[in-house]
Amino acid sequence: MRVPDAKKLRLKAPDMHGLKDAADAIADHMQLPPEKRMQLRESGVNILYNRVAWARTYLKQANLLEYPERGMLQITGEGKKVLESGEQNIDVKFLERFPSFAEFRKRSKMTSDAPSGPNPDQMEELLREFAESAEKWFAERPFVTEYYRFIQDFFQPEKLQTAEWPDFQSLASHLHSFNSVALAKGNAFGRPNYPIEKYRESFNFLAQGTGSEEDRMRAFMGDKEAYASKYLGNSVVSELVGQLFADRFVFMNRRDIEAAEFLGIQPIYERGDDFPTRFSKFNAALGELFVAYQQVVGSRTDVPIGLEVDQFLSWLYETKIPKRPATAGPSLPEGKQIWVFAPGPKARFWDECRAGSIAVYGAELLGPLDAYGSKDEILQQLKVVYPTENGKEPTNDALGAWEFCRVIKEGDLVIAKKGNRMIVGVGVVSGPYRHDPTRTEYPNVRDVEWTHEGEWLLPDGESFATKALTNITRYRDFVAKVMGVVGLNSQEAPIEAESRHFWLNCAPDVWRVSEYHVGTEETFTTHNENGNKRQVYACFLAAKPGDLVIGYETTPVQKVTSLLEITQGVHEEEGQGECIRVKIVEQLDEPRPLQELREIPALADCDPVKGERRGSLFQLTKSEYDAILGKTLIEDVKVPEPEPVKEVYTIEDALDGLFVEEASFSEWLRQWEIGKNLILQGAPGVGKTFVARRLAYALMQEEDPKRVAFVQFHQSYGYEDFVQGIKPVRVKEGELTRTVFDLRDGVFYKFCLQAKGDPRPHVFIIDEINRGNLSRILGELLMLIEVDKRGEEHALRLAYQEEGQSFFVPDNVYILGMMNTADRSLAVVDYALRRRFRFATLEPAFERASFREHLSEVCGEDLADRVILRLRRLNEDIAKDMANLGPGFCLGHSYFCRVQNVEDYREVIRFQIAPLLREYWFDQPRKADDRIQELLSI
Repeated sequence: MRVPDAKKLRLKAPDMHGLKDAADAIADHMQLPPEKRMQLRESGVNILYNRVAWARTYLKQANLLEYPERGMLQITGEGKKVLESGEQNIDVKFLERFPSFAEFRKRSKMTSDAPSGPNPDQMEELLREFAESAEKWFAERPFVTEYYRFIQDFFQPEKLQTAEWPDFQSLASHLHSFNSVALAKGNAFGRPNYPIEKYRESFNFLAQGTGSEEDRMRAFMGDKEAYASKYLGNSVVSELVGQLFADRFVFMNRRDIEAAEFLGIQPIYERGDDFPTRFSKFNAALGELFVAYQQVVGSRTDVPIGLEVDQFLSWLYETKIPKRPATAGPSLPEGKQIWVFAPGPKARFWDECRAGSIAVYGAELLGPLDAYGSKDEILQQLKVVYPTENGKEPTNDALGAWEFCRVIKEGDLVIAKKGNRMIVGVGVVSGPYRHDPTRTEYPNVRDVEWTHEGEWLLPDGESFATKALTNITRYRDFVAKVMGVVGLNSQEAPIEAESRHFWLNCAPDVWRVSEYHVGTEETFTTHNENGNKRQVYACFLAAKPGDLVIGYETTPVQKVTSLLEITQGVHEEEGQGECIRVKIVEQLDEPRPLQELREIPALADCDPVKGERRGSLFQLTKSEYDAILGKTLIEDVKVPEPEPVKEVYTIEDALDGLFVEEASFSEWLRQWEIGKNLILQGAPGVGKTFVARRLAYALMQEEDPKRVAFVQFHQSYGYEDFVQGIKPVRVKEGELTRTVFDLRDGVFYKFCLQAKGDPRPHVFIIDEINRGNLSRILGELLMLIEVDKRGEEHALRLAYQEEGQSFFVPDNVYILGMMNTADRSLAVVDYALRRRFRFATLEPAFERASFREHLSEVCGEDLADRVILRLRRLNEDIAKDMANLGPGFCLGHSYFCRVQNVEDYREVIRFQIAPLLREYWFDQPRKADDRIQELLSI
């Protein structure tokens, strides 16, 4: 290369300078235009800096330059001699006269004068820079260790052999490849695609099978019939292998590939190489980086070197590689956008906006909006500072705040509205977002040049959305009407090409679209799992960014729940294949059932509504789209009759006919109110179920069965019944009925959702609570039901929930368990259960005057006294038999509450009491017969 004069470069030989200084000085001397200085390779590397870096490396290897400290350059004594000699052409041929450079070239196997492969000096410099921040980097990413340990533990042969479906779903939650593609995760792990045995065998083969890792990857990925690898893309499999064999592999995802390219590491792939081959070649090419990392950075965690190198590549990707304009995801339309905003309730701040040439937005308690890094951060803070009674998430408010701060650009048009039908001003945004602390209300501000002021009413039948801020750019017809009202023509308002309208079928077991936040983006593949084009494939090809989509959840939901927007048409994405990308723009407050849509005349010929054609994406006409989203006419709404006011249910009401002392009942109620969870235990026949309902109504102070749920535990009862699980569902399609598997909410999950929307006490009663396998039934709920673990702040992600979802037990849910103390099947109650419940014991009432009075009224005093006498004697014998029975086995009074004569009494003894006594004294049959005869001889 021709060496510029040092004076012209403003570099004095003894001084130290950085690489950027050298590159900038060379660019200035060569008078390179800005576009040449900033020209990038496809990998994101700056071409000028890369060439200067290689020149620096060559000069260093020839001992003409040295690095006294990281990032700095200094000309050596030998280098000064070269400069002083006046040599102008310092190229590879010139440098070969220096033995150290010749050795470097031989060692690097350089076959041409042009530099290639990783630059060792640049790599070392980047590694040293990473080393300085490595401790902080890994401390902020504890998942590196957490995920590694989980996967190593999961793939232990003895554990993998007994793994159940929730375990595989938990594995999916520990794979980064699924973090941003919920649809892919739902396809792969939403419900089993194979028998569980095949999952165990296939994953064990990938981890422990014979052959090389490359061969096992090829078999695992290539034969989706023999191996349980359906919906597992390249990134997922590379991550699994990278975690399993982290001492010698890194992942092979887009981040790793681009970071490796940035370092100059470019494996040589052959045409036709499959992914396992490319994965092996990619990792082989990283060998020099592994060695350099160990030498420069060393080990900073207790995980294998491959995971640390992978994180170094992630660090490069996030901090060093210039981000190219995204080819996927949302993008602002060309030109201006048009926004409608409310300057306060009933345009209260419009005069201030007009006088100060500003637009304003509320959300005072959020503080400066530009302090939030994402819309989700705003959403989470909104839930804290503006809590809602019904638990509904403020997604529209979060979107509005984010768009006001981050999305609105200078030059956009803004329309100030008053109410939902009046325009008071039109203007152009003229400045960036700012937070004005001097404004106590609506402190969020954008500068606006107001061009039109006045009052204009929208045409009949037209209205603005009720939101504080709405982007209406894509609604071409509506924009034209708004502009026409103000007196502007379409040339004065930028309007996008008219949008198409579509209907998208969303299977709830794969993507329950109604549960995702507004603004969430997802991909939707154009081919099914067998690689075949989806039906009505032409609709996918027709979909373009900006098109609007009706989101319909299929069986068993069968409702239109969401409004989506196409953000990218048909394209290829790694791990997904050919797909489109959609964004959720609105969640309907009132989802529309399919049956309701079928009754609308305007939809009589609408294919997806009729259901006569199979497919995923259907094109709609504008009138069909409007009809689907249309609102019910006011005259069609039936106003329900007001419910009569219910009387307060008192303790006196509860005790009527209970045969329980008021002091005991009041204490049980007090303990239940304090601890939230109570177990009512007692011998057979003491009336536990009857008392439980009275306790519930007394707690609620109202006899309201709608707020009381009742279940019974047994050995076959499970988590899927109680919380959530995959269950078969019968679906009717035309004349045919088929069975599908769907994620269904359990009875307790549904009950908590009901209680979440109603602050009044709700009671969940569990009969025979000690007969179920509590760990299997409750799962993580064993913690969430604790009195100090209630509420949203303690929410956990459940086994079947997607990333970002969670569940909690509301504070107004009271659990009442019932337990038979004579149940031999469970002599000892789970101690974990005992710790979370308070216990109340219900005893037989034969000793109580209230029971004698009741029985005397039913069957007469004489018979009542004889019945009570015999049962008291029997219970004394049972209570004294501590070796076999005890007080918990005494007989209760409810067996005899309806006895009206001797025949009724003897019938109870023969058919209810006698079988129980024979079970009690199964090893002493004579004793049992004697007690039965004593009871019958009344």
